[in-house]
Amino acid sequence: MKLLLGKLVLNDVKATYNNTAIAPTQQGMDFNHLNFSKMNVEVRSFKMENNTFAGTVNSAEIREARGLDIQKFNTDFVYAEKEAYLKDLYLQTPKTLLRNEVILNYNSIDQLSSNLGAVKISANIKDSKIGFSDILNLVPTLRNTVPFNKYPNAILNVNANVKGSVNDLLIQDLKVSGLDQLRVLASGKVKNAMNPDQLYYDLRIGNFLLRLRPSLILFRKIQSHPIFHFLPTSALKEMPGELPKY
Repeated sequence: MKLLLGKLVLNDVKATYNNTAIAPTQQGMDFNHLNFSKMNVEVRSFKMENNTFAGTVNSAEIREARGLDIQKFNTDFVYAEKEAYLKDLYLQTPKTLLRNEVILNYNSIDQLSSNLGAVKISANIKDSKIGFSDILNLVPTLRNTVPFNKYPNAILNVNANVKGSVNDLLIQDLKVSGLDQLRVLASGKVKNAMNPDQLYYDLRIGNFLLRLRPSLILFRKIQSHPIFHFLPTSALKEMPGELPKY
């Protein structure tokens, strides 16, 4: 099947979808029961051919009854036999902002499920923030896991530049803040991400500040991991040096 569209425009479209064979879920997005109250979308140069989907989303505004609220979205996208990417990405919701690009390279589409660790990734995420409530809306099963159970409404500020394969990832730059007064500035390597029993870190921690709620449950879990064994108890206080604001 081949489909080529020079331009696709949806203006104030409302749509519903119900799979009557499956009962509605109680929490989060229900992809078997969708109720879109607003869809404003403009896509150009769309191509669907030979297992390839590609095009440019010039603009998108989408609202769904179970909490999805995309205020602004634009990107160049490709999903093909050996490559997938989002370039010139800008995705904004009331609590999330993601921008720049993510590129995946693989031997075949099957590799994405059969051997994810060998998939090559290049991601450059700049001046972005991730609302935990948006993640929980898409994956509500995470609600009882750390850190979502303690910080369901947190907003994590992220700058990241990573390259390599999923199982051999080079972190050129990672800046994270949020979760109360968490501040991390790091770079290094992470290996065997898909095999937790053989997970290996070689990280250079530039700055680390962690002052959480009194229970410090998250800190204890982090501190117990081998990569943080070098951190003394004084890590509860601000370490020497100042983090740049981001």
